[in-house]
Parts: sequence; structure tokens; C-alpha cells
Amino acid sequence: MTQHDAFFGPTSHGRLTRRQLLRRGAALGGAASAVAGLLAACSQPPPTPPSKPAAASATSAPAAASATSAPAAGGATTAPAAVSPTSAPAAAAQVKDGGTLTFGAWQTPDTMDPQKTGLAATSRILVQILTPLVWKFPDKDDFFPGLAERWEVSADGKEYTFYLRKDVKFHNGEPFNADSVTFTFDRMVDDSVKTLSKLPEYDHSVKIDDYTAKIVFKQPYGPFLPLLSATPAFMPIPPKQAKDRPDEFGLAPAGTGPFMLKEYVPKSHAVLVRNPDYKWAPEAYFGRNGPPSLQQINWRIIEEPATRVATLQSGEIDMAEDVAPALVAQIESDPRFQMIYRDTLGCPRTVMLNTTKFPTDDKVVRQAMSYAVNKRTITDTVLKKTAEPRFGPIEPLTPGYNPEVEKLYQFDTAKAKQLLDQAGWTVNAATGIREKDGRPLKALFIVVANDNFDDAAQVIQSNFKDVGIDLELRTEAEPTVFNTYNRGDQNLANIFWWGTDPSSLYSLYHSSAIASGFNWGHYTNTEVDKLLEQGQQVSDLKARVPLYQKAQTLIMDDAPAIPIWGKRVMIGAKKGVQGVLWSQNVYPMFYNATLA
Repeated sequence: MTQHDAFFGPTSHGRLTRRQLLRRGAALGGAASAVAGLLAACSQPPPTPPSKPAAASATSAPAAASATSAPAAGGATTAPAAVSPTSAPAAAAQVKDGGTLTFGAWQTPDTMDPQKTGLAATSRILVQILTPLVWKFPDKDDFFPGLAERWEVSADGKEYTFYLRKDVKFHNGEPFNADSVTFTFDRMVDDSVKTLSKLPEYDHSVKIDDYTAKIVFKQPYGPFLPLLSATPAFMPIPPKQAKDRPDEFGLAPAGTGPFMLKEYVPKSHAVLVRNPDYKWAPEAYFGRNGPPSLQQINWRIIEEPATRVATLQSGEIDMAEDVAPALVAQIESDPRFQMIYRDTLGCPRTVMLNTTKFPTDDKVVRQAMSYAVNKRTITDTVLKKTAEPRFGPIEPLTPGYNPEVEKLYQFDTAKAKQLLDQAGWTVNAATGIREKDGRPLKALFIVVANDNFDDAAQVIQSNFKDVGIDLELRTEAEPTVFNTYNRGDQNLANIFWWGTDPSSLYSLYHSSAIASGFNWGHYTNTEVDKLLEQGQQVSDLKARVPLYQKAQTLIMDDAPAIPIWGKRVMIGAKKGVQGVLWSQNVYPMFYNATLA
């Protein structure tokens, strides 16, 4: 769905949100681009959390030339080994300059306003045109200076002070300074703006001087530093454009990144051009500085999977994202092309069960549904063995993943029937559907249209029928489907989330995210709420992990969701495309990309 860790959380993340998923978060599934891929990294263990620096004193980042380790309050995470750059960043200094890359995208953005979207489709564009205060990459443990040359975290983990670069301007000429930073964060809590992105425990920001800004939290917020580069919502935006010309900002926001958004036509294309003034790349990571190698990126919206691949094969585009599993072999067998696979973090492809609507308001019914779904049929038949089943609310590579969840809800038709029998649901011999107190065991699955979940939904419908559950399938398009999900019209909703931190669970399962967030299971558990709140307030990832692991087991026991399969990035590309690196949320970054 979408993308996002804090809104978002599809985040996509990040919201995730999609229009409110897509747009709220950064991280969601329906709105975050659907991703499949090879299984190499899924079998690896979760990353090992870094050790915590001494908490007694503030932690400073070194000068801009070098990377910096996570401060105590940062909650940095070790990236999975499988998510490594396509080519070594240091090699970029010798790459060919110029050219236009055409990228075939599967989904149209809802808005280009980074704080009003949670769609991964939007964020994949925004990470090319915006710059974070602090960089974090999926293959490195360290933080790198971005628009902030250095930063300090107070001993209590509530205050983050950023010392900003003095040589940066937004693409429209507005100066980048402390006012930009305070405006960006204050805008998220301005009710009149109606942003979808939220920053938990945010209190206020302070302009100390023109190039020093402080962000203050009510409570320590462990995920903050990683989130700065995980979601575009937290990347500085130009105050004058965003405030005085909001419609223009929603179509063509001015950023500080290596590319400038020259044109965006909804449902058609976007044009990104080189920023000739860009000179603040983290050289220690990219291996160089200065403007990007490419002159231009043409971002074409091609929603139909077969058409997207056919356009790649005809030479009209250089890269096609979200390659359908059935089409992978065509690309892999053609020497002109390459398949690029990347495993992701966040929330897997998941079906959320509405805990407040009959009949899924019955925990036993939800548990029976969880046992009834044959996930292996979906991954092997529908997805052509390009993905693996999932059993927990976050992906295995996400820090804090609890492998104990894999013992729950293995496919077991007999167990599903037994639970329903014990709960008093008897089969009507004439219809084959179970009944109780004169009411049939019938549920409604509102499937997000064009979200690559239709075939999987039909498998689930068949699985449910085998145990006596009548599942009605309907489709509804974004963004209205997100409002439908928040109202709770459905029994089942499909979602996925792009997130880099276990705090993604807050966006999906905390009770505060029901009315306007991504808790589409309308799930409430006071103990889970408390654990998720504590997990955000602890600075050290090692100390946060037990909280999130316990929350995962409680969530899965309550069965407000059925994780189905692990999402993965699957991109088909011409062999000549080289130098593509990856953002923290595993979005392609084209700063070093070249065309042979």
C-alpha cells in the first residue's frame, strides 16, 4: 500500500498512508508499490541492533566529510546485507556523465506534497528532489550529514539540535535555513493544513539562529533520526511556496535534492531535471559530490503490468518497476535486460480483519480465518515463487522482528473448522456456509483496485469457502477506499507498509490510528497500545526490541490481521543501467545512476 514509518505510515512509508494510507504514511501497502522479488534475503536473520553510546552526555555528529554513528536517541538499525548498492558508491567518480533515463512506474501519485501523501509511488519521486537533514542508508550502520552538517541529542533524548549548511537553496531560489526546518515540522501539527504525516510526541521547534534549529519532543522519541531519511515528510520544504502557493506546491514542490521536478501531469508522467547547483551529497557514501550524472529522468506512469514490461522490451523505457511474477522469466531470459531484486522492511502484504464488525468481531472467527488461508498457494501459484509466506505483522528484516510468530497460524483447514465448530458455527447443508443464531458466516473483503491483490483475494475466498465462510469480494479505488477502511465498512482490507523501524506497528495497530490512520483492523488492545508507546519513548534499540517483540505476539494472538507474503522490490532494467543505489526505505536513488 504505501510507505511510511510515522504517519505511516500506504507507507508508504512513512504513511504510511494511502490516501490516507497512500497519503498518510510512507508506508503502506496498497499504496506503496507492490513488490515482489527473489527470496535471497528473506532467509537471513534480522539485523543486529547497534550498541548504545553512553547516555549521560549529548552526542554530536562529526563534520560533514565523514559518516556518524547513531546517537543514543537515534534508534539506528543495521541494514540487511541483501540490500546492498547495485555498484560501489566509490566507483561513481569514473561514471559517464549525462543522458536521460526513462522509468516506468506502476502507480500514479496522489499529490506531490510530501506531508500529504503516504504513497510509495510519490515517495520514490520525492527522494530524488528532497534532501534529509540526516542521511541513513540500508547498507550502512552510520548516519551521514545531509542538510545538517552536524547535530546533537540531549541526554534525556527529547531535544535534537541541528547545525545547518549555509550554502543551500531550494530549487525555486528560496534560502534553506532554520526557518525552513521549523516550518517543516510545525506544519505537520497545523490542523488547518490537514497533513497526513504525523510525528509522535512532537512538542515544538526552535530557531536558535539562522542556521541552527532545535526539535523538541514531549517524550524521548527513539525512531526520530532514522525517520529523517526514511520518509520525505520530514525533509525540509520551502516555507513561502508551501504556504503561499499550496496548489503549486502539491504539483511541483521545490526541494534541495539532486533533481528538480520540472513537470508533473497526474496519471501520465513527471519530468525531473538535473540540479546544477547540487553539491551537498554525503561524499563518504556516494564517493563523489556535485550534480547528478543523469541530465534528466522521465517518470512515466504505466499502470498495467504487461504494458509496462512490453514498453521496456520495446526500448521505450529503461526501467520497469514492480514486474509481475508471471513476466519475470521474459526479462531474465533476454540478454538485453537485468532483474534487480531487493528485500524490504516494514509490514508485509497483509489482510487486516475488522475487529468491530460482525462476524470478524469474534476473535475465534478471526483465528479460524488465519488458519484457513493457504499462503503457500498464493506465493507459489499466484506469485510464481517470487515471494515467501509471512506470519508476523512486520517483515523479518525489520529490527525487532519476533520469529516466534512463525509458529502461529500455519495453514490448517482442520484447525479452522474445529475452532468454528467449538464456537457454535454450524454448516448449513444446503449452502455449505456456516450459521449461528440464524446469521450466516459471511464477510466482506473490499480489495484496493489495481493493487496486485485480486488473484490472492480469490484464493482467500476459496480457502474460506472450504471451511464454511462466505467471502464477498468488492473492489474500490484509491483514494476513497482509505476513507471506507477508516469508517469500517469492510471485514477485510488489504495493506502493506514501507517502514524501517519497528515503530511502524504504531501506525497499524495502535488504537489512535483507527479513525484517521492505518489501523484498518479497528483493533484496540490497551496492553499493545502501552507497549507501542513505550517503544517510541526508549532511545536504545536494544531496549526497544523486547517491547516490540511482545507486542507482535499479542497482536497475532488477537488475530486482527493475516500476514500473507513478504513484499520485495522487483525492477526490470536495461543492462546499461548502472549505479542505482537505495534509500533507507529501499526506493531507487538515481544520483549516481548512468546509462551505457
